[in-house]
Amino acid sequence: MLEIERYKTSIIELFSEEKKLEFQLLVEKTLAQANYEVGKIPEEAISIIEERCTPKYVKLERVKEIEKEVHHDLMSVVLAISEQCGEYGGYIHLGATSYDIQDTVRGLQLKEAKKRILDDLEITIKKLKQLSMKYKNLVCIGRTHGQHAVPTTYGLKFANFLNELLMAKKTLENAKVAYGKMSGAVGTYASYGTEKIEEIVLNKLGLEKQPVTTQVVSRVIYAKYIQALGLIATVLDHFAREIRNLQRTEIDEVRESFVKSQVGSSTMPQKRNPEKSERISGLARNIRASINVAMENICLEHERDLTNSSSERILLFENSMLTHFLILEMNKILDSLYLNEEKIKHNLYLKEGAQCSENLMLHLTPHIGRQKAHELLKQLSNFPNFKEIVKENEIVKKYLDDEKIDFILDPVNYIGLAPEIVEKFIASLNKEKKEFSPPSSYAESGLDLDVESEVLKMINDYVQKSFSFGNVIGKEGHYANLIKFGDHGIALSTDGVGTKIIVAEQAGKYDTIGIDCVAMNVNDLLAMGILPKAFVDYLAVAKLSKERIEEIIKGIYKGCEISKIPLLGGELATIPEMLKESENSFDIAGTALGIIHLNKIIDGSKIKVGDSILGISSSGIHSNGFTLARKVLFSKYTLDSVIPGGVKLKDELLKPTRIYTESIEALLDSYEVHGLAHITGGGFRKLFRLSNYGFNLKHFPNPPAIFEEIKRIGKISYNEMFSTFNMGIGFIVIVPKENEEKVLYLLNKYFETHILGEVIEEPNVIIDHYNVFLKR
Repeated sequence: MLEIERYKTSIIELFSEEKKLEFQLLVEKTLAQANYEVGKIPEEAISIIEERCTPKYVKLERVKEIEKEVHHDLMSVVLAISEQCGEYGGYIHLGATSYDIQDTVRGLQLKEAKKRILDDLEITIKKLKQLSMKYKNLVCIGRTHGQHAVPTTYGLKFANFLNELLMAKKTLENAKVAYGKMSGAVGTYASYGTEKIEEIVLNKLGLEKQPVTTQVVSRVIYAKYIQALGLIATVLDHFAREIRNLQRTEIDEVRESFVKSQVGSSTMPQKRNPEKSERISGLARNIRASINVAMENICLEHERDLTNSSSERILLFENSMLTHFLILEMNKILDSLYLNEEKIKHNLYLKEGAQCSENLMLHLTPHIGRQKAHELLKQLSNFPNFKEIVKENEIVKKYLDDEKIDFILDPVNYIGLAPEIVEKFIASLNKEKKEFSPPSSYAESGLDLDVESEVLKMINDYVQKSFSFGNVIGKEGHYANLIKFGDHGIALSTDGVGTKIIVAEQAGKYDTIGIDCVAMNVNDLLAMGILPKAFVDYLAVAKLSKERIEEIIKGIYKGCEISKIPLLGGELATIPEMLKESENSFDIAGTALGIIHLNKIIDGSKIKVGDSILGISSSGIHSNGFTLARKVLFSKYTLDSVIPGGVKLKDELLKPTRIYTESIEALLDSYEVHGLAHITGGGFRKLFRLSNYGFNLKHFPNPPAIFEEIKRIGKISYNEMFSTFNMGIGFIVIVPKENEEKVLYLLNKYFETHILGEVIEEPNVIIDHYNVFLKR
């Protein structure tokens, strides 16, 4: 593994050999389409070219074989395409020079890289806004030249870095990179005979043209982009240095998170280093140092030479990925930044009033003049017990009593307009957002998670009290409790489908929501190794409609059929006074019954470090996180919109929750299982129910397009996404390492299954590829 892979982010994929070839094929195909539209390629050729100019036919391995012969990376692509197009291969690359393709590919790569950087930078900005407001009144000592100055607030500190980051962000926004070219060997269009081909190609690819080019687009474009990345990296470095200094042992006001298993030093066990902040500062140097390289690349000889080519292969990729990495690192820091308020207060009062000598000077000025007051307090500040000395001074005593001096020298009374500055600044930023801003967390979507937590704790207290009325067994906080009957336990699971119902109502599609209701209950039982035995439902409607109710019940029946359990009956209630939204309004819930032998209960107690974690794929969002998902997606789409992945939004959202009965039953019959988890509300925090160990999901697969679209539109952090949604994995299976491959083979017979990672000592959920760290 190359060392740089320590800092890889999703941007690495944009510059991979596979993705670059995909972009090259896209550009060559688009060029052929443009040549066809202006009459330079016959109709019988273009259909073959469109079919064959794809990764399905043009393989990277073949391109590399040809490159070994011709020693030209782009020409090897052209020849590989031509091979696949047979007699029509001569129309490939018609009129183009290599950098018509390469610079256009660069435009596509950098356009997407810039978007990803800005998306995650927006998350940083949101976090800083929240911290600015949260700590606007937290008074701390200000420092200039490394010395105590006058008081400020932590909110103002955060707001200052936020302001700097916003300026740096604006620079990147203004650094346009989405350019391409189809102007030929020296930019004269001689080989094309028209600018029309360039216009068609760039329009199809969503790129812009430069008014004048040579063989390449001007490298001023890339220099501005690299400078903007350098500015962002430097602002993050500035913030990281502040964290590092404030974490010094002598100051100890701010700390990065430090997990139980983390090591600060190989020889000094007491060390707790600000390693993420130091990493940001170190890598920022690399990014800044590259600015000069980008500037040098502007100075190409005549219509172009090759001196830029080799450096740009490294420069554009590394700086894009490293800047993205720094942003993700800062987001992780901000997610769990600890402010030591006790030490902040200690340091604030350390100088015994001397930190407010300016305030005292201003109060003495009307009586003795500013200069005399300054000289007097300069002399008195040499004494360690400043406030006592001041109170004993005859000049001061003449004008100010002890009570007034105490007030003047109390730092909390000398923060000026700091809170107001923060409030005004944040209000101005919120005002700038004239268009609807979708929520970036479950809390922002209107659900107060703190209140919910308190309510659930209250309910659980009553639940626990009720256990004295029966012979209840179970692990507190797991998926179900059981009533003991001899050597068996009976479990009940009850659940609904939440606000997914709203989507069904709006779409007028009711045939899948019943499957969701069964699935949510049955899968929770399966998470303890309990096979379901029966189901009952509760359906409330605003108005009786035979057709609509039949569709819902058909779904419940289908869910029971998949689960292989009878529907024993239920309750139908017509309550228009309570369901007032429309006559189509309804609510649905259900209860599943399960029975298990007591010695077969799977509660996670057998989980041990090194166990293998496998994930069974979901069918989509399932039935969780819909409050957030709806508000985000409906800010851009309608139900009938076609979204990434080529499906209508309503069809994607109403995919029924996958039921895992058959696959888990087969697993339990065949192999030892240490833990099971149904990934629903709370996302991968559900794993904390299983064990006090941690979970390293280092091989997590790419989430389906719907989750990436929610993240992109809502500018939601991956930490929040993995704390809310299933991200493409609906069920977790934990088994001994030695059975990993056998279990994978078995589960893949039912649904696509992935080896995700392993159980670790550190009691957190870690998903390195997405920079996710979920703390217990």
